[in-house]
Amino acid sequence: MTHVLVTGASGYLGQFVSKHLRDNLPKDVGVVGTFSRETNSKLVPEGVEAIQVNLGTGVGIDDVRNACPRLAAIVNCAAISQPKACEDDEPAARALNVPEHVVTLANELGARLLHISTDQVYDGTRANSNEDAPCAPVNAYGRSKLAAEEYITKNCNASKAVSLRSSIIYGPEPASPVGRTLFLQFVLKAVQGNEPFTFFGDEYRNPVYVKDICRIVESLVVAPEWPLSKPVYCMGGPERLSRADFARRVAAVAGSNGENIEEVSASSVNRGVKSPADISMESKLLFSELGITPTAFDDGVKASIKKP
Repeated sequence: MTHVLVTGASGYLGQFVSKHLRDNLPKDVGVVGTFSRETNSKLVPEGVEAIQVNLGTGVGIDDVRNACPRLAAIVNCAAISQPKACEDDEPAARALNVPEHVVTLANELGARLLHISTDQVYDGTRANSNEDAPCAPVNAYGRSKLAAEEYITKNCNASKAVSLRSSIIYGPEPASPVGRTLFLQFVLKAVQGNEPFTFFGDEYRNPVYVKDICRIVESLVVAPEWPLSKPVYCMGGPERLSRADFARRVAAVAGSNGENIEEVSASSVNRGVKSPADISMESKLLFSELGITPTAFDDGVKASIKKP
């Protein structure tokens, strides 16, 4: 049997990607998902073979080799993605976020590698950055992810590897709680109450619908020939929004007047880590090359909060 590997399958994006591939790939293609801590084993979706791996040290990689010797693709969702955690221990962040063991595995088995990167590789001084815009990350998280892109580009077959710079990801709640606050769900709770909530009005991103990422991943996994022309792509949603814009739009979709939303400057809060102001991205190239239409923000929110 041929397999596809999803690292970080117990996380938010990893759950959606591994479940989507499980449900949409041919029946003779198995999906394997990695998790790091024993307590996360039950977060990997049912029907996805779960293997415990420490991707920082490589412990457990041999179990993956044994489970899927015919490996078609790796989707690398594993990361320390909280900027403050990366700032507090940059060596640990680099050990996991620069996927040396994943690259070695992909090269050994001839697998495609789809690496999830971030918009935080940009310095935040310009709007609508594209693939050719200069990168100058202002925090440890961004530095580790830029180092990962560079490592992959240098060490992988160009016709089999890509780094996808994701913006903030939103979507429905996952089947299994991931133990951290999800921005859309936090906003929904805020706008449906009466207590005032503050949101930054001067930090801009292109929120991307989680199921659009799943469609992108599926397209790259099943394509008979590698369909991309670049080693790195922007993967944001179609609209540039501040966090305050995000909250107001969610409020409108949810039927709230949003009167309790207070817009403030990011400089009014000390988060213990530098945060780039405008890392909005122009992502038309990726969607165009794959023939995928990105989901409009309001439509994605509606689908995410729709009751079963």
